[in-house]
Amino acid sequence: MVECGLILSLFLFAAYFKVAWDNFAFGIALGRGVSSSVHLATWAIMASGALMDSRHLLDFANLATYHVCVLIWLYYFLVPQKNATKSAVRLPEHNLEVWNRELERLLQQ
Repeated sequence: MVECGLILSLFLFAAYFKVAWDNFAFGIALGRGVSSSVHLATWAIMASGALMDSRHLLDFANLATYHVCVLIWLYYFLVPQKNATKSAVRLPEHNLEVWNRELERLLQQ
């Protein structure tokens, strides 16, 4: 439960602060998030006793989830990262005199 909460907070804070992920870090976090959430769900089902007679299905779900996470990690490790393109348009220089003149004009109104 703690691992799911930590990974969820990691994704939420990264989205809130607009942190750019590299491929490898995102793949690791995504794989661990999927794995921990499925493990949490299977432990909750085991604790409730719903599938006590067919516990091997839950073990198979954990095993299959781990293999899917390994495929996620391999994908994000092997796919090349896209490079950010630089803008061809130059940003304007900051002209302090123009800003001061406009601010004075706004204050006089």
